[in-house]
Amino acid sequence: MRLLRFLVAALFAFPFAAPHASGSTQASGAWVFTGRVHDGGTGPAREAEVVVQGERIRCVAAPGGCDLPAGARRIVAPDATLIPGLIDLHVHAREGYAEVFIKGGVTSVRDANNSFATIEGIRRMPGAPRVFASGPLLDGPGSVLAGMSEKEGAPGAFPIAEQELLLVATPEDAVRAVDLLADAGAQHVKLYELMPPAAFAAAVGRARERGLPVMVDLGLAVTRGLDGAEVDALQAAQAGVASIEHASGVALAYRRLGGDPEAQELDAALLEHIAGVLVEADVAVVPSLVGIRAMASEVYPAAADYPLVAELDPGLTGWWQASHAAAEGKRERFAQVLHLHGAFLRAFIARGGRVGAGTDVPALPMLVPGDALRHEIALLAGHGLSPAEALHAATGGAARILGSTEVGRVEAGRYADLVLVQGDPSRVPMAAGAVLAVWKGGTLVHGAPPTAVEAP
Repeated sequence: MRLLRFLVAALFAFPFAAPHASGSTQASGAWVFTGRVHDGGTGPAREAEVVVQGERIRCVAAPGGCDLPAGARRIVAPDATLIPGLIDLHVHAREGYAEVFIKGGVTSVRDANNSFATIEGIRRMPGAPRVFASGPLLDGPGSVLAGMSEKEGAPGAFPIAEQELLLVATPEDAVRAVDLLADAGAQHVKLYELMPPAAFAAAVGRARERGLPVMVDLGLAVTRGLDGAEVDALQAAQAGVASIEHASGVALAYRRLGGDPEAQELDAALLEHIAGVLVEADVAVVPSLVGIRAMASEVYPAAADYPLVAELDPGLTGWWQASHAAAEGKRERFAQVLHLHGAFLRAFIARGGRVGAGTDVPALPMLVPGDALRHEIALLAGHGLSPAEALHAATGGAARILGSTEVGRVEAGRYADLVLVQGDPSRVPMAAGAVLAVWKGGTLVHGAPPTAVEAP
């Protein structure tokens, strides 16, 4: 309660604006794209015409089916595909690398723990993505995040500033904390791994009453998910959360059902049961496989596969290398997490479960803004989703998890957050360097379309 009271002033000192209200620039004039378009759904790309006027998409139709505004510029790129701006559903955004997201085609992010001041600073940056933010997360007494910010600058310290949290121990604490966040304008609420069950349920219930989706990180088997967390994935689904991050809480639920999360031979029936409960509850899963894969591998990820790493501060990339080297004795445990989560994810997808693409930038090695999401999409395509469905997890499906009808689809009336990419990512996942041009709210913010001539 001491920390909860301490943060009251901060909550109202920096009330959130809407994710599109700051950081905008003057929208460009009208333009029209004719060619291959993936609309953010689950099907393949198709030939279409897209008209943008101001910051919105005005028309999407078969080629020749739209009325063109006077003076509209035409973009033709026969070997490229126009897709919705990508959405990374799990990031920890900071001003130092916010603009790198755009260069990777990411035009919206769901921030999973931050100070209000940092979020507002990012939203004022014209070259940064839209931010859907939680503000401080909620955790129980003894949170591992408590005091983390004070350790910054120490050798080997986690290099992400402002680990903000509200410590809650009782249902009354939880309700009060959610109300503070809702009144400040948060777009969602994040609950962390040490929440007591009664406080957890109260927080979820109050967030639903306030119209805020709840995302939860229940801990992994390689961190505190088996010996510290009290709430597992089944309990979270029963409480009514909107999404489970990192497939967390699955290992704890599996063990409580009698399974061994560290065994090579997994009990398919138990995983099917967990998957079925989550599907029935309509809980989305944001597995964040790419960082776990990096930690499980003996080989450090190649910079050629993450070209945007050159845009980052050497302090961050150096910490990634050090943390990867320091995890040498834990490779097998990370591999076990990847094995369990992969088996669960295949069962979940086979039952029709909703999957979102999120990366946890920059918490684990080579979680490079933009590049990491591209790898996550490819990993999802390897766990039972088609390439088009995996792309949907970072576009239209991600927008549904956000609860937004403004982003994520190439659809009339939505923001013209669009990306032109080489090839057809609805058939083959994007390769490094595939992003040719990025528009945010109709304004070109990165790259350039290959051809731009006056429309007749």
